[in-house]
Formats: sequence, structure tokens, C-alpha cells
Amino acid sequence: SRFESQRDAWVSASSDGRALRDFGKAAAAAEKAALATFDGALATPGSCAPQRKALQDAMRKDVWTIFLAQRLIAERDASDRLSRQLLDRMEKRKATLRVQEKIDLLREEIAAYKAAVSRLLPEWAASLGGDPEEGNAERRLGEVQFTIEDSSAGLVMQNRWKQSQLKQLASKRAHGVSVSLDPALRVLLRPEGLGNFQVFSVGPVGPPSNPATVNFGIMNDGSIADVYREHPEPPLLAVQPAVKVNVNVR
Repeated sequence: SRFESQRDAWVSASSDGRALRDFGKAAAAAEKAALATFDGALATPGSCAPQRKALQDAMRKDVWTIFLAQRLIAERDASDRLSRQLLDRMEKRKATLRVQEKIDLLREEIAAYKAAVSRLLPEWAASLGGDPEEGNAERRLGEVQFTIEDSSAGLVMQNRWKQSQLKQLASKRAHGVSVSLDPALRVLLRPEGLGNFQVFSVGPVGPPSNPATVNFGIMNDGSIADVYREHPEPPLLAVQPAVKVNVNVR
């Protein structure tokens, strides 16, 4: 019959995950046409009421099974759209979304889901309570927006942001002028002599994490008086603190 061929097409589409946009209207029209054909075949109108009722119940049972499959597809599509919108907004901002933004997107998708289900729901089913999964579907969509940051796609996105921030920070540090100060000490031993022996050495002292530079020298010029000094004879040991200035231009 015509209804059976349509039913098979609907079952095939549902099995493939394809949405039937106006399934409710199509199902009502197919049921009406099947009952009209049944009534037209009767010699006496209304003579086979039990059989007619049985036919109608069988058709509605098939339609309800297909509706449930289509409702699941509608929820899946709403969940996918919500995830994409949340991730797209996050990617555009390079940060997680505010709670109100997520709730606004959730409300839009819940409304879209309800509109889709209303087009799928047969008229006779709407009068019996409508979508039996509406409340659960809303809860599941709410979980999507609540856990989007912890989803695999959300975690990958956040890790990518962190890597990008680290690269930008490293790039900023790689340019400019840096100045650092290192402590130093100059030690000069000046025994008697005419300055014909001179030895100088430089090396670090102290802990490896914060060493100081020591310049050590020996010059035997103690016998040479410096007439321009207040004390012409140079001291045997001279110690002078110093600071080493490091300038790095990048």
C-alpha cells in the first residue's frame, strides 16, 4: 500500500540519520489516505469499524516509532549545533565564554529543538502529551554547554591558546635591551719592586647560582713612590669592590 511504501522510506531515512523536516504532516496525510482507501473498499460504510481501528492503531504505532527516531536525530543536531557555536565563539575570543553567553546560546538551541520536534510530532500525539523526552533533552543540552570547556575539542583549543601565548611572550622577550648587574671584587698585591713582575687573573667565587667576579693581580711596584698621592708609598694590599654591568641588545 501507499502507507507501507512511505513508512519504509521513513524507516530508511531514520536508519541513515537523515532528518524528515515535516514528518508530522506527512504522517497525518498518509494515515488519512490509507483510511480513505480502506473506507472506499467497504460495501457498507462503517461495517468494519474494529478492522479500521486496528489498521489505524497499527499505522500510528509505526509512526510513533519513526517519530522517536526522528526526535533523537533532532536532539543530536541541536547538540552538534550548540557545540559548534560554543567552540566558534571561544575560538574567536581566544578565551572561555561568560556564563550568560553560554546560557543565551543554550536557550536558542532549546527553542530550535522544540520547533523541530513540533514539526515531527503527529497531531494525535500532540494531544496525548507531546514529546516525552523534552525535559531530558533540555537537561542533556544543558550539560553540553556546561561541560564544553572540558570536552576534548575544548581542551585542545585551550592548550593551543596557551602555546600561542607562550610563543608571543617569548617573542616579546627576544627583542629589546636588557641590563644586569654582577658583583665584582678587585684585589691587588703590591710587594716591593720596580714593576717588572705583573700577574693578573679573573675568576668567579661564591655559589654557582649567584657568583661574583674577582680580579686578582700581583704587581711588584711597591718601591716606586707616587708623588701625586697623599701617601706616596703604595699599600701592600689593595681591595676595591666593583660592579659589572652587562648590557644585552636584541
